[in-house]
Amino acid sequence: LVSGCTVKIDEANTDTNRDDQGTSKEIDTSVYEANNESNVYQAVSSEESAAKDKTTPNLNVKVRDDQIYIQPIILVPTDRENFSDSEQKSMEKRLNSFMEMAQERYLELLGSTFILNAPETFKSTLTSETFNNLDGEGQDYAHRVAAALLGWRETTRDESNEVYVVIYARPLNKPCGVAYNLRCYGGARPLNGTIEPGPGIVLLESRSLIDDNQPFLSTLVHELGHAFGLTHVNCHGRDLYTDSSLMSYNKSHHSKGFEWGENKSGDLGAEEYYILSLNKRVFPKFEYDRSIHNPTGRELVNITACYIPPMFKNIDYTIPLTPGKGYELFHNSKMVAGKDAANYTWEQAQSNCKWNVETYNGVKSIRCSYNGEMFREVILSLSGKSLEVSP
Repeated sequence: LVSGCTVKIDEANTDTNRDDQGTSKEIDTSVYEANNESNVYQAVSSEESAAKDKTTPNLNVKVRDDQIYIQPIILVPTDRENFSDSEQKSMEKRLNSFMEMAQERYLELLGSTFILNAPETFKSTLTSETFNNLDGEGQDYAHRVAAALLGWRETTRDESNEVYVVIYARPLNKPCGVAYNLRCYGGARPLNGTIEPGPGIVLLESRSLIDDNQPFLSTLVHELGHAFGLTHVNCHGRDLYTDSSLMSYNKSHHSKGFEWGENKSGDLGAEEYYILSLNKRVFPKFEYDRSIHNPTGRELVNITACYIPPMFKNIDYTIPLTPGKGYELFHNSKMVAGKDAANYTWEQAQSNCKWNVETYNGVKSIRCSYNGEMFREVILSLSGKSLEVSP
């Protein structure tokens, strides 16, 4: 793993929450306190209407049985008071318009695109404090939201066929930001890591959705990239702040309302094209063509080293262990690998096996397998010497 290239939850890619100096920027919350709902959620803009009126071919065509659907969701914690039906419909309509623009942008870049579902609203029984609290076991807000969504959909991280695009409707009396000592939600990743990109999560604030001065659209296409398995461009040796890719932090890409930024908020580099071509559950029709996607023939940088690790196992305690899937570790013929090991990369499996052999030198036998095939076995002889057994 290249140092500095492991993506966690995208450090909130605060395109939506930072000013030009990179410091947290507060947004005037008075708009949320208006009594007249029409003042809070204004009529759709002319740009939005134009986007909705365009006649486009049906993009939501299923190609394979395990295909991933992109599911926009408005998440409402139980302490979000006075969340009216009209407010819900307005948010859903606006989110759907942004999602359709993002869907069309990926179509322009790839020649095929993702399947998009209509937005839904999830009124959770959990409070905002529950989502915010860190429990010491890796359960930050992103993991808590993911766990709540999987429970609501009655599925597991292995069985889910959705990437959740979550808009968090934060309680109006509990704003986020530096001034309030409360981090705003933002970021994205596949639930099971880059090695098996399938279900995923994008998490953004509702305040950025409804504010036309915020770069919600450009942030959305960027975060979708993370959910599809893409890392930032600097992990591939390109400049994070000047690169033309939508996976950069190039400020010229920032959108405003329904208006795209420069170059429609970014294109894709050769590495991004290649990685997306491997995500067949989201883009089953897209194929990497070197003559088109890497016409200069430059060497691709850090394709395997730049990956997003899986989320912690505590988003889903009901994940069944699938024999023969991913990394399996046996001490004295007993399976000791955790459930998240099923999503390990080959490099992670090798590293963990090596660590076990070096650390547990008193264990009589250690066997390591990857996708059902043993790649290392060490046994302890009667003399106490460790002996390698050829696979």
